[in-house]
Parts: sequence; structure tokens; C-alpha cells
Amino acid sequence: MKQQTLLMALAFILTTTQATAATIVPGPIQVQVCRRITQMVKLSPNPSYNGTLTVFSESREAVHFYVFDVEGVLLFHTHLLPGEKKVISDLKKGAYSYDVFHKDESVEQGKIVVQ
Repeated sequence: MKQQTLLMALAFILTTTQATAATIVPGPIQVQVCRRITQMVKLSPNPSYNGTLTVFSESREAVHFYVFDVEGVLLFHTHLLPGEKKVISDLKKGAYSYDVFHKDESVEQGKIVVQ
């Protein structure tokens, strides 16, 4: 009903504004829902005080975990299986970013701080 009213209003506007031709094709509207996969990994401790932290996989599937410096240089990469944990060490004081990928799709990003 609303679609018919909208089409009639559009047809009226087009005929009163000297439009030469109009094609109105009603059809389904596509809506893509973005789903947020919550917390694929857990970092501990964050912030780190000695440059070492542990990354825990909280995913039900394998993920890739990447750590970058502020210039975007890759410093660390690992493949984490479900429930697996790995230690990241030798990070100097500063801020870093991390990115988690699942099936070639970035599913989580965050910040790592070493004080």
C-alpha cells in the first residue's frame, strides 16, 4: 500500500515537472546486515609493563593474529587454533595495533599498549 502511494506521488511529481519519460520498477530492497563477531581474542596483560603479553583465542575456528607498529609495519603474525594461546615478547614501549582475520576477513581490530 505504501509502495503504491509512493509510486503515485512520484508519477504526479514527474508529470507536473515536465518530465518526458519515467520508468518505475518496483522491486525488493536489499538490506545487508553487518554482524559483529565479538572478541575473537583476549590479550593479557594489556597494557603490558615488560613488553610481553599473551594472546588467547576465544574463537571456535582458527584465526590469524597480526601485530603492527604505528607505521603499519608487521611485527608479529601467528595462526591461532580454537582455545590456543601464544606469547608475544620483545615489544618496546609504545602503542601497537592488532588485527584478527577469519577466512580472509578482518573480524576484530584493537590496540596494544606497552608502558
